[in-house]
Parts: sequence; C-alpha cells; structure tokens
Amino acid sequence: MNRTTDKQRGNSGNLRPWKRGQSGNPKGRPPIGKSLTDELRRLMNEVSPEDAEGRTYLQLLAIATVELAIEGNSTALTMVWNRIDGPVPQTVEEDRRGLPLIQVNWGKRPDEPDTSADVQTNGHA
Repeated sequence: MNRTTDKQRGNSGNLRPWKRGQSGNPKGRPPIGKSLTDELRRLMNEVSPEDAEGRTYLQLLAIATVELAIEGNSTALTMVWNRIDGPVPQTVEEDRRGLPLIQVNWGKRPDEPDTSADVQTNGHA
C-alpha cells in the first residue's frame, strides 16, 4: 500500500533519484562552528603572555608534564613514555583450543618467605 499524500505527489515530479553510488551530499553536513579540538590546537600554538621566555602554551604544557613525571606522577610518566616510545605492545598467548591464556604471578609480602607460584588458566573461571 502506497502512503504518499497528495501534497507529496505534487512535489514528486521535479525529483530525480541519485545515481547508484552517488551521494546527495558529497561534502557532508556543513560545520556549525569550530570544535573544541580546533580551538585548543589554535591556542596551543600561541605564545603565553605570562611566560618571560616567549614560549607557546604547547611548550609550557610539555615542560609541565615532564616536570610532573620527574616528580613521580605516574600518569605524567606514562604519558611521557607513551609519547616517546609508544605504548608497550600487549601480547596474548592462546592454548591449543585457541582460548587466551592468563598468567598470574602471585607475589609475596616482604615479611614472608618466597612461596609464589605461577598459575596459568584459560580465560574461564
């Protein structure tokens, strides 16, 4: 059953269907305004008026991150290493059935003798 109204039928004469594989809006939706990311990128390259040495906000942010890492801030330290060397690759070993192996290393308390054991399980409890 066709649900086209009379008003829609009146306008359908000047409509042309798109060719196969052709987009009706090839450039996509026009941007409404600048994004926060665009504005941050612009601002990061500006010279900070508070800095006596004339450094950009980007340079000051990098210096602050490194200083936090040196002070022992683990988040800043991780960010610095990930930016320099990239994140440590994670490898997943599989058992002969193709299930992932999880290795658990139980540590010892400083006041106990070494009784740790390596346990391997297949991803199921």
